[in-house]
Amino acid sequence: MTWSITDQVRRRGRPRGPGPELTPPRISNARSPNRADEALDALTHAARDTTPACTGDARFTAERHETPPTDLIAMRGICRTCPLHDLCNTYATTARPAAGFWAGAHYGKEGSS
Repeated sequence: MTWSITDQVRRRGRPRGPGPELTPPRISNARSPNRADEALDALTHAARDTTPACTGDARFTAERHETPPTDLIAMRGICRTCPLHDLCNTYATTARPAAGFWAGAHYGKEGSS
C-alpha cells in the first residue's frame, strides 16, 4: 500500500511519496491548528505534482540520534534545493511535527536543530 503525506506524518513524521488522498490529521501540538492544517493541505497538494527532493531517502525519517553530522549537512543541502522547501518549512514551523527532518531541521523530542 502506498501512503500519502498525511499518513506519513501520522506514522513517522516525514513524507515518502504520493499516495491516496486522506484527510489531514488534527495536530494537537500545533501552535495554530487551523494554520497547521492549511499548511499541510498546501504541502500535500503541491506534492501531487512535484516530487519532494527527500523522497526515497531514509535519512529523512531516521531517528535524530541515528543521523551522523555529515548526513545532516547533506540533508540540509537537499532541502535547500527542494522545490517544496517553502511549503515544507511553513508546515514544520506551524505544526512543529512530532518527528522527522523538515525543511532543513530535525523535529521531535530533542526539538529542532
